[in-house]
Amino acid sequence: MAAGESAATETLISEYGSHILRAVRRRMNQGVRDQYDSHDFEQAVWASFFGHISVVERIDSETHLAAFLMRMASNKVIDAGRKAQVRPSQNSTHDEMGAVVTDHRRQISQPTPSQFAVAKEQWGHIVKDEDDRHLRVLKLKRAGATQVEIAAAMGVSERHIRRILSRISQKASIDTESAS
Repeated sequence: MAAGESAATETLISEYGSHILRAVRRRMNQGVRDQYDSHDFEQAVWASFFGHISVVERIDSETHLAAFLMRMASNKVIDAGRKAQVRPSQNSTHDEMGAVVTDHRRQISQPTPSQFAVAKEQWGHIVKDEDDRHLRVLKLKRAGATQVEIAAAMGVSERHIRRILSRISQKASIDTESAS
């Protein structure tokens, strides 16, 4: 880092640090205060700020910069408060500061043979009596395409696709109710 950048960084931190701390302390409730110090949040704001400099370059005045930093600080405290309210799950661990860290990896499980059979039977009920065009919509939806993507592939409006899917969904729920 060049000497000028280092000096500018120090000036920025000294001038706006108090604004960040004020925003943090306003938002901290007792649950968050028990787990964190307000300076933890200040450091987190600066880490995010300097980590996303391309967003920061669009700020055009000191007022906007102060508002941006205070909003960022407020959001970090709110997020920590939400995490403190959530009960630890079996996929959660605690970091060195005691905060709950959730494992966001997807848990992938395969359907059981009976679930697969039931799904296949339901698919058969849904697609029966459908014309080729509606079958194509259903197959695209089943493959994970969005309504916008289906509309583009079929050359129709998204609204038309929504109506088709809604009608088929209603038909499927009626078929399911009559089968039980």
